[in-house]
Amino acid sequence: MKKLAICAISGTLALTGLVIAGGGSKNSPLETLGENANLEISGDLISSSTTEKIFEVSTNLGNKIRLAHSSTSNGKILKEHGYIYNVDAITGLKSITVAFEGELKLTTWYDDILNGQSVNLINNETSKLSGSDCAWFRIEALKETRIDSIGVEYTCDAKDGSFAYTSFDDLGNLDREGAKNKNVTVSLGERNFEQFEYAYDGVEANKYNQKAFVLGNTKLNKYNASVPNVGEYKFTFLNGIIKGGADVKNPDNTNNSHVFMLLPNHSDVVFENVIFDSTVSFHNEFYTNTWPYLNSLTFKNCTFNGGIFDFPAKELTITDCTFNKYINDNGQNDSNPIWVRSGAGQKGEVSLNKVTFTNNTVNAYRPVKFERLGINNNHFELTFLDNTFNMSTFNDTDLKNYGIYLDSGVTYHSFTLIDDGNVINGGNGDKVYAFNGVVDGNFPTKMGTKILDRNGNEKVIVGGKWKSIEEAKLCSSIDEVATDTNINVSSSGTAIDAIKSSFTGDNATKQSTTISLPSGNFSLKDETDRPSLKDKTVVFIGSGVNSTTYLANKSATGTEKGSDYSFDGAKLVVFKDMKISLGTANYNGFVRPQNLVFDNCLIEGMGHYWGDKTTFNNCKFSLSGADYNIYLYSGVDFTFKNCEFNSPTNRFMNAYREETSTEPIKVNITNCKFIGAEDTASAPNAKPVVNIKKYINPIWQITIKNSSLEGALNKEKGFYQAEEGSKGFVSIDGNVVWEAE
Repeated sequence: MKKLAICAISGTLALTGLVIAGGGSKNSPLETLGENANLEISGDLISSSTTEKIFEVSTNLGNKIRLAHSSTSNGKILKEHGYIYNVDAITGLKSITVAFEGELKLTTWYDDILNGQSVNLINNETSKLSGSDCAWFRIEALKETRIDSIGVEYTCDAKDGSFAYTSFDDLGNLDREGAKNKNVTVSLGERNFEQFEYAYDGVEANKYNQKAFVLGNTKLNKYNASVPNVGEYKFTFLNGIIKGGADVKNPDNTNNSHVFMLLPNHSDVVFENVIFDSTVSFHNEFYTNTWPYLNSLTFKNCTFNGGIFDFPAKELTITDCTFNKYINDNGQNDSNPIWVRSGAGQKGEVSLNKVTFTNNTVNAYRPVKFERLGINNNHFELTFLDNTFNMSTFNDTDLKNYGIYLDSGVTYHSFTLIDDGNVINGGNGDKVYAFNGVVDGNFPTKMGTKILDRNGNEKVIVGGKWKSIEEAKLCSSIDEVATDTNINVSSSGTAIDAIKSSFTGDNATKQSTTISLPSGNFSLKDETDRPSLKDKTVVFIGSGVNSTTYLANKSATGTEKGSDYSFDGAKLVVFKDMKISLGTANYNGFVRPQNLVFDNCLIEGMGHYWGDKTTFNNCKFSLSGADYNIYLYSGVDFTFKNCEFNSPTNRFMNAYREETSTEPIKVNITNCKFIGAEDTASAPNAKPVVNIKKYINPIWQITIKNSSLEGALNKEKGFYQAEEGSKGFVSIDGNVVWEAE
């Protein structure tokens, strides 16, 4: 790509780079504004006849910025969608004036172009900018445009020498003092993997001896070097091609493909407009403190012709890049264009807390692969926006041709996943995500996990179970609950012993506990020596709905006395990742907890008694011979989110009370699916989803959003039925469909 660059050389300026770029696609060349185009540039900008070394700068130009050309072309035409932009932040932009013939759009922003402000420029008219809040700008041609002059007005508080431009060869002479608090920008050119021998700690037995690509030198980093603060070192590697690395099988077998960065720890490193012509790995950066653990690693407008493995940074960003149908000759199954894992070595505790993957084109046979994220107990963030996955097959039928692969290893800790605008072509149909480690149709998550769209709204991602035709879904968990104690119950342990350990003896003053349960059946019901849980918080985490069962129906009698009083008065009770066995008798359930939460649970049977406020998130309801899936018999606030109800008899929720309530009873149903009967032969006493009863005159406030019905009879019955004389309202997708006072 041909470029023009403007470089800062004075303490009075912060404008450090203008680049002509663009064209019909990310990687196509375009005509540049050449040195003989008679283009006038003002605002402490001067032109130069330099033709090749774009980023070399003389330091004695007073208060001017030197303009260097990458071409001697006479053109001064900016092609459609070509653009001019600054490659480093400008402090205090005030105005831009452009003389041109055509159509230009100006975008300015501070932190993210997605949050920027855009205006169409008027020929030779000054456009005011946003002062000290404006760090970046871009001028884009909306059609082919001739540009005659550009004027920039701005204030600046940059320190002298805050930007350093150097050649790749000169990078070998740069030391820490020369690079500190500067944006070091390096023009790469064509580079090759070469034989590399280095005893990083002076011990011959520890010598690296392999083909590698090395950036930096031992003046910038060496064995046991001091660790600088975040933000002190920034490096950008521009415009080049890296060739000659070995094709390797996977991240555990990466010799002769390593990129070794002898740069200071906590550096921010950017590769921009670089072609990686073979597989590259940063694997060894995880393990030896000669190699830096970066604050951030960013790839912009790069092309990958091989795989890329492991990323030694707290934050990874890959944006506007192209991946070109990598085939791993050592094993087709390992033809993943990217393999992202948290490091387990010296910097593992801060490894990959944030990954951003946006606006990329992935041409591939296997998905972009993510595993072991959050392994070191850190909440992390994944962002996948506006990517296109063009997937192909090796004539295989093993269902591995998704766009993004998430391994259950990501569930070591909670995470936030932001997903929007991703498209897949070919492969396994319309499902972008493949989930490995699915349990009962769900990708398992920890409390605190959030699945969001780009606007911050919760969403459900429906993907595929890895190597299966089955669907699997990923949705938000409940908010994380911090507790005073954490108890792991052994295979021979009991729930009552765990409760005693949590709230008696040395823990008598504790107010909350998290109890992890193994496979098996557990209950507190009928335990006469249990401590009072009044105003306490208890979190039970099971081993999965097919492994752990809480028996709420133990010794049920079909009367109120047969329900579970274990949590009477508790502040909060959470059941996560387990089966809740309620039985088929009336009046079962949990008596008088203040707040009751079920997350990713199988609710088997029928319950009547619930908390004052009860939440079901990502739960499945199985009728199993009971009358209804659930009675809304006690409590005043119910939330059902991302739930599935199964009722062959087409009887789901009975809104029925036998005790008066001093306040309306709220029922919120969001993104739920109700699977019912096909005909009256199988369900002669079928009811709508919510059967509203008038007895003792409760006021029902029922809100249903984005929910669906399956089964012909079920669809005929609909979402609600209100007995004559009932009070309240029903709202479906924002429309009030029934209301009575």
